[in-house]
Amino acid sequence: MRQTLNRNFVSVALVVVVAACGSSSSPRLTGPATLTARQPLATLGTVGASLTPVPTFVVKDSGGRPLPNVSVSFVTSVGSVVTPTSVSTDANGVASPSAWILSSRPGFASLTALVSSPPLSTTVNVSVGAGPPSVLSIQPSLISLGLTDTTTLTSFVTDAQQNPLAGAPVTYTSSNTAVATISGSRVIAHGEGNAVITGSVTGTAVTATVPVSVVPRFGHLSGRPFGIAYVAGTPGSILVSSLDVNSVSFVNAGSFAVGSSVGVSQTPSDVFVNAQGTVAFVSAVDGPNVAEVNIASASLLQNLADGGSARVLLSPDGSQLYVGKNGGLDAFMLSTATRTASLPLGTQVNGVAVSADGSTLWASERFSAKVFRINTATMTVTDSLNVGGMPEDIVYHAASGNIYVANESGWVDVLSGSNLSSVTRFSGLPGAFALRLTADGSKLYISASSAGQVYVVDRATGSISRTLIVGGIPRRMVFLPDGRAAIANEAGYVSLVQ
Repeated sequence: MRQTLNRNFVSVALVVVVAACGSSSSPRLTGPATLTARQPLATLGTVGASLTPVPTFVVKDSGGRPLPNVSVSFVTSVGSVVTPTSVSTDANGVASPSAWILSSRPGFASLTALVSSPPLSTTVNVSVGAGPPSVLSIQPSLISLGLTDTTTLTSFVTDAQQNPLAGAPVTYTSSNTAVATISGSRVIAHGEGNAVITGSVTGTAVTATVPVSVVPRFGHLSGRPFGIAYVAGTPGSILVSSLDVNSVSFVNAGSFAVGSSVGVSQTPSDVFVNAQGTVAFVSAVDGPNVAEVNIASASLLQNLADGGSARVLLSPDGSQLYVGKNGGLDAFMLSTATRTASLPLGTQVNGVAVSADGSTLWASERFSAKVFRINTATMTVTDSLNVGGMPEDIVYHAASGNIYVANESGWVDVLSGSNLSSVTRFSGLPGAFALRLTADGSKLYISASSAGQVYVVDRATGSISRTLIVGGIPRRMVFLPDGRAAIANEAGYVSLVQ
């Protein structure tokens, strides 16, 4: 009886166990079957920034059930950084990096999630755009203008990663409109002094500044300005001869606007205006004629046939024109436009001066290094002196009776006007080319062609009171009624020096 009960008990127990196993509602999970990116996904990002939201991925089995504890690796395109590079899925089968920092260059970036076994992968792509404006740079970064000059600014806007932002709008303002104004991106000079141009990227706090200095000079002259003269008037005219283009330009002495030009012979190196301000005489180093220019009509009156002229000078009474030239010195009677004398001196005459009474001429020759004293009545040499170096311009100081001879080799010789004996020498003046005495005779203004400078020298002592940098190749000069010296410069402008 006991054995029967035990046998029945075992049978019941087996039935219960089998029944229990056959009634489960939770199917067994299989291995990874799919790896997908969870939507929605960000499609746009910014250079150098972390993409938000960070992409998330889901691993499921063949039955579409999320799989926990599956290792997912992350690989990103070159230039981007993903951290960490591997994570395990959570209870919902989800895996995600903590950050995906995009590359520093615009374009496209990709992030790929991978499961090793079985091999599964999926890739997310985003478009990487430049960041907001961060840096503004302006060219030129430093501006120096003449009184009539303009220049155009060019702006470059970048984001924090130095990616260019083409078309970013920039506006400009000037700190001193009396010195320089702005029209669009063009800087316009108005008066001597300093200003600061500030550029601003529209709608941002991004700015940049450009210092501007307006120096006392005017430009927009063709060729290489060399000779210069002043014609009195309201406001008067400045006449500038230009090499290469073989012309004399009329410049308004008030606005410095360049007006009419008159064609003359080749390589016009000197301009001299008569006392009445009606006629200008223009030399021509490489041409056959000295030009007479009608100032009122800005037209050519006539040519005086005299080839190779370098300097022109009128006698004090205005009746004689002296022409320093290749080989000597000629004299013309202006009333008849005829040559009355021709004095052979050897090489090119580069400097001429005349005494107040018109009885004496002084001439210098650059290539022979000689200075001559000439009797105008007979057009004969009374004295000569070899000063060495390369003598150029000459001025006569009536009160002392001395002449001053600029020498490009670096000095000014002070010679007795009566016999050319040496009085003294002012040294330390490299490139001394042209010189003029101030109205009171106390100062010499000397252009230094090879040094790009102008020296202001005490006439009595020879001490340099100022050295002014004008740049380029300064040549001949003239004083204006306001006391400023106007110096022609082969670099294409005329400097104004107080």
